[in-house]
Formats: sequence, structure tokens, C-alpha cells
Amino acid sequence: MDQKEFELYFKEILEEIEKEYAKTDHYEKVIEDEIKKFTEYVSSKGGQHYLIQHIQNAISLRSQKQSLIKDKFAVKKAILDYSIKTTVDDASSTNIFAEIAKLIEKEKQEDKQPETKKSAPENVDSKIDEILENSKDED
Repeated sequence: MDQKEFELYFKEILEEIEKEYAKTDHYEKVIEDEIKKFTEYVSSKGGQHYLIQHIQNAISLRSQKQSLIKDKFAVKKAILDYSIKTTVDDASSTNIFAEIAKLIEKEKQEDKQPETKKSAPENVDSKIDEILENSKDED
């Protein structure tokens, strides 16, 4: 599996993060406009109360925005990590991610050929367990 396949796999998650980020960005602008209005014309305690509420909301939105940025970074980092782990060929040990990618590719090929007997999920699980055991033995 290469980086593009991992990007496709995580595409929906990244799109959801982008959508939430856009909403947060929009709400942040609305709140900033309200803060500007209240800072220019605040003369009563009621106005100050609303100003404080808008500032609290702005702080909360900024925190949410930072969280979304971190989430997007984490997903993109995971994509890079997975793609690097599947392409790095370390001769001294079995690359688990590469082996899993091979199994996935094998199953895709079997899915395309309806007459070929498909491997059962238990076989994939046992193969993964076998790879993990072999990697433990090598350590």
C-alpha cells in the first residue's frame, strides 16, 4: 500500500475535520464581530456581561480550532507513518505493516476473482498472529 491508498482510507475523516474547521472559522468571525460591536458601544453592565460571554465563547472556539488542527496533523502523520512503514524494507526483521499490506492486497485480488476461493478472516488473523510471534522471536 502506498501513501495515496492511506490518504483514500483517511479521506472521509480529513473531510469531516475540514468541515468542522470551516464552521469553527465562521463562528469565530461572527463572535469577533460581536466583540467589536460591544467594545465600541459598551456603556452598561448588561453590555459588559454580553461582552464577557462573547470573549469566553471566542476562547472556547480558539481551543476547539487548535484541537482540530492537532487532529488533522495526527491523521496526516499517521498516513505518512503507515506509508513509510510499508515501504521501508528492513532485512533484519519482518515489517509487520508491509505484511499486513500484502495480505490486504492479496484479499483485494481474491475479491476481483470470484472463482477463486477467498481466504477466511480466521486465516488472516492467524497469519498476523504468526507474523507477530516471529517478530517477537527475532527481538
